[in-house]
Amino acid sequence: MPAMRCGTGRFEVGRRGAARRPGDEGQAVPLLAATVAVAAVLVVAFGALGARVVQAARARTAADAAALAGVVDGEGAARRLAAANGGVVTSFVIVGSDVVVRVRVGGAHAAARATLSPDPPP
Repeated sequence: MPAMRCGTGRFEVGRRGAARRPGDEGQAVPLLAATVAVAAVLVVAFGALGARVVQAARARTAADAAALAGVVDGEGAARRLAAANGGVVTSFVIVGSDVVVRVRVGGAHAAARATLSPDPPP
C-alpha cells in the first residue's frame, strides 16, 4: 500500500482510498462487543423496572378490591379478595364507617380506603 506522510503522523491509504493509521485494524469487533454489552445491561435494567411497575399496579388493584370487599363483608372477604389478586393483607383497620387496608404483592405495598355509605334513596 502506498504510504502518505501528514504533518501529525504516518497514514496508509486503504483499498477504498480512505486514509487510516497503522494498527487501526480490528477495532470494530471490540466496539460491537461493548455496544452489545451496554444494550444487554439496559434491557435487564428496563425489565426489572417494568416488573416493579407491574407489581405496584397489582398491589394497588389488590388493595382497592380488598378495601371494597372489607367495607361490605369484613376482614375475611378483604383477605380472600387480596389473595385472589395475588396479594396478602398486611393491615386491616376499621375507622368509623371506613376500612383502611394495606396489601403486599411481591415487593410492592399499597394502601386503600373504602367508605360504607348508606344506600341512595330510590
